[in-house]
Amino acid sequence: MNALFDAVIRGSIKNRWLVLLGAVVLVVVGVWSARKAHLDALPNFAPPIVVVQAEARGLGSADVERLVTTPLEQSLLGVPDVTRVRSTTAAGLSVVQLTFEDGVDVFRARQLVGERLAEARARLPATLPPPQLAPITAPVGALLRFCYTDARENPATLPALWRFAQWKVEPRLSAIDGVARVTVHGGAAQRVEVRPEPAAMLARGVSLEMLGQALAGAQSLAPLGRVESGSQRQPLRAAGLWSWGNTSQIETTAITTRNSLPVRVADVARVTQGAAPAVGAALYDGQPAICLQVDKLPWADTLHVTSKIESALDRLDAELPPGAQRHPPSFRQADFIHTSLGELARDMAIGAVLVIFILLAFLRSPRLALISLTALPLSIVAAATVFFVRGVTINGMVLGGLAVAIGEVVDDAIVDVENIWRRLQHNADRPDPLPALQIIHDASA
Repeated sequence: MNALFDAVIRGSIKNRWLVLLGAVVLVVVGVWSARKAHLDALPNFAPPIVVVQAEARGLGSADVERLVTTPLEQSLLGVPDVTRVRSTTAAGLSVVQLTFEDGVDVFRARQLVGERLAEARARLPATLPPPQLAPITAPVGALLRFCYTDARENPATLPALWRFAQWKVEPRLSAIDGVARVTVHGGAAQRVEVRPEPAAMLARGVSLEMLGQALAGAQSLAPLGRVESGSQRQPLRAAGLWSWGNTSQIETTAITTRNSLPVRVADVARVTQGAAPAVGAALYDGQPAICLQVDKLPWADTLHVTSKIESALDRLDAELPPGAQRHPPSFRQADFIHTSLGELARDMAIGAVLVIFILLAFLRSPRLALISLTALPLSIVAAATVFFVRGVTINGMVLGGLAVAIGEVVDDAIVDVENIWRRLQHNADRPDPLPALQIIHDASA
C-alpha cells in the first residue's frame, strides 16, 4: 500500500498540469451530476413492505378477524424472506403487512405474496371480494395533499366535484410516471338507485329476484347479425348499456308480462339518482370539500413528479364545475425538501466561511489557505459524481454527512500543506538545499 501511495504522489508531482486538468474536469462533471441527481427529504430507509387489503363489507371486526384476517395470516406466514407479519382488523376491512429482509427486491416480494394470495382465496368466504395488494409507496409517500371546495357553498356542487375528482383528476394524475396512487377523500360515490315499492310488486306478482334478474340482464350488448351491401358488411347490435343520468332507460326495462302486457321497472319501483353511504368526510377550513392525496413511488424524483402533477392540475382547473376552486396544497413534500436542503446548504456555507477565516488566521498566508480550500469543493463534487453514478438520492442525511465530513477533509489538507510549507522553509535555510519537488514528495509521503 505504501508503494501505491508513493507512486500516486510521484505521478501527481510529475504530471502537475494533468492533475490540474483532471480537477477542472471533475468540477464540471460534479456540478452536472449534482444538477441531475435526485433530491429527496429522507433516504429510503424502510425495508421492502407488502400490504394486503381485504374488504368485508357488512361484517363486524370480530367476524373479519375470524373469517378473513386469520386465514390470510396463516396463508402468508410461510412466504420466503419475511421477517415480520402484522395485521390490523376493523369493521369491514382487514389489512396484513409483511416486512421482508433488507435487499429483497420489492417486485419479487410482491410476486411471492401474490402467489400465496391465490391459494388463500379458497379459504375465504366466497361472497367477499378477493384480497388485493396495496400499491408500492415510499416510507414518506405523501407527495401532495390539496382540496376542492365550492366558493358559493352550494351543497349540490359537492357531487359534481366528486365526479370531477374521481373521473378526471385521479386518472390524469395516476398516469404520471412516479405516482403510486391517488386517494379521494370526502363526498360519496354517485349511483342510480332502484327503490322497490312492495304494494305495487305484490299487486303485479313481481319478486325481488325477478326485479334483480331483469336489471342485470338488461345491461348488456347483444349481437343481432349483419347487413351486407355490395362489398361492405355492417354488423348489427342491440345497445343495452345505460347512460349516466338517463333514468328513463331503466324505468322502461321490462320485467315480465301480466295479461299480455309488459310489467316495467317503473310500475313496481322508483328509479332515482343517489349516493352510496359515505365512509368518511373531508373539510377544508370548516367547509365540506373533496380532498386528494397523491403518493409517490420509492424511486421517484419528488421535485420532478411534483412539478408534473402541478402542471396537470393547472390544466384541469379549466374543467372545474362552475363555482368550484382548488386551494393551495395543505401538504407539499417538495417544500420540505427545499427548506431542509436550503438550511443544510446555508450551514455548509457558514462553515466554509469560518474555515476560510481560521485558515487565514492560523496559516497567515492567503496562498496556503487557497491551496487547502481546494480540497473542499473537489471533495463535494467528487461525492456528487459518485452519488449520481450509483443512483443515490441527495437528501438531508447525505448532506448532513457531507457537512460533518468537511472538517475531516479540510483537516487533512491543512496538515499536508502546512507540512510541505514548513519543510520547504527549512530546506531553504540549508547550505545545500534539495530540489523542491523532492521536498514536496517527502512531506506528502
